[in-house]
Amino acid sequence: MDLLRIAWRNVGRNPRRSVLSALAVAFAVGILIFSMALQKGSYADMIHNVVHARTGNLQVQHPAYGPDMDLSKKLVRPHEVLQLVETTPGVRAAAPRVQAAALISVGNRTFGALVQGIDPVQEPAVSTLADVVGEGRFLRPDERDGVLVGEALARNLGISLGDELVFLGQGADGSIAAGTLFVRGLFKTGIAELDRALTAAHIDTVGEAFSLYDAVSEVAVLLENDRIRPVAAAALATALRDAGRGENAAVVEWPVLMPGVEESIRMDWYSGQIIYVVLVLVVGFGIANTFL
Repeated sequence: MDLLRIAWRNVGRNPRRSVLSALAVAFAVGILIFSMALQKGSYADMIHNVVHARTGNLQVQHPAYGPDMDLSKKLVRPHEVLQLVETTPGVRAAAPRVQAAALISVGNRTFGALVQGIDPVQEPAVSTLADVVGEGRFLRPDERDGVLVGEALARNLGISLGDELVFLGQGADGSIAAGTLFVRGLFKTGIAELDRALTAAHIDTVGEAFSLYDAVSEVAVLLENDRIRPVAAAALATALRDAGRGENAAVVEWPVLMPGVEESIRMDWYSGQIIYVVLVLVVGFGIANTFL
């Protein structure tokens, strides 16, 4: 109470100085709130771009599939999984995929790449791949010999629309996986790692070449928003267990699939805390100066 009386007397004696101090404090608090909101918003944009361009908010995989993408650990009867996913609250869309590492060759040029098998009908609802095709077009539903190539990879291979490329890899059963595809479109996601290493072809073509046939590598799941991810993941995991799929199907969230993104967000937030603490100290000294 004594401090408040002293402060009130000082306000009366130095009204101009008190008003300037109050404005300085208000400005500092506004900057603090704006900076935190801007930082949180940038994280939301980053997560949105990652889940739409690559992983989805969730994926259903074989429990032993792991980061090594072991093709022998495949997700069987994916249509059953898709039915369970579509009945999970908060799910916007889902799509099956096949992921396989391979060598891509054009003439005497060869590069390592990820061959992704997609469903041309279901994939556009889960990812932005169809939207980022800048040259050419997206795959048609019945197009078994077409392929989409990242612009950076196409530049490294020296290919353009209509050119033929050959992929070579190892199938799920240890056999040789090989095939010939024709470039139908070039895409640019804005993520350098994807643009220089990703190709996308029809899921039936890739699945057959890599001896997966009716099985898939994963089912990508897009949610209404990422805030409901923990609840949706728990609900989907329970539905899989109740359906008897608990031993051969596991729910994996995007932070596990993309740990680098999660770590970069965490490190950026912690470093931002230092700036916020300094700003709070400045505001505190401003308030103390007003009182004293």
